[in-house]
Amino acid sequence: MAAARSGRHYHLSLACPTAKGAARWWDVTVSLIVGHNGEVTRILSTSRDITEARFANEKVRASEERFRSLVTATAAIVWSTSGTGKFDVEQAGWAGFTGQLFASMKYFGWLEAVHPDDRDQTTTSWNAAIASGVMYETEHRLRRADGQFRARSKRAPISTSRAASNGPTANYAGSSFLATGSRT
Repeated sequence: MAAARSGRHYHLSLACPTAKGAARWWDVTVSLIVGHNGEVTRILSTSRDITEARFANEKVRASEERFRSLVTATAAIVWSTSGTGKFDVEQAGWAGFTGQLFASMKYFGWLEAVHPDDRDQTTTSWNAAIASGVMYETEHRLRRADGQFRARSKRAPISTSRAASNGPTANYAGSSFLATGSRT
């Protein structure tokens, strides 16, 4: 209220019990109402119960934290791309395995870490999966940070409806893991 009396608009979120004592979260806005003479004639305060939205956001945050922990703990390289297959954001697992910096893996630069003999097959498999909405699955040799190539299997679920509705703005997540019994 002091902020409003001093001429400032004020917004806050706070926990406050209801008349029955139940803890609820509130989104509160305090505004001035100025009369014709320029003087503050009233203060308007509105509040909205945001308890359910706050709890939903906390559940999402906890779920994201569990997912990040799983990604960190796994031996697989977890990656995400735009719907076209571009690396648009940093890929920590990919960088850790290949040694590529984001500037070099960005967009389709990640293909530089794929063995030259496997690049065409890798892009053909990706494009076919996007076009048909089937699971993207491929195996290729991937260059490690030490320069050695290792066979890796890659998988990413492709949703036909997501691909059709969002086109190239869709995002996909997948994993790359050690291929067993394969070429090196």
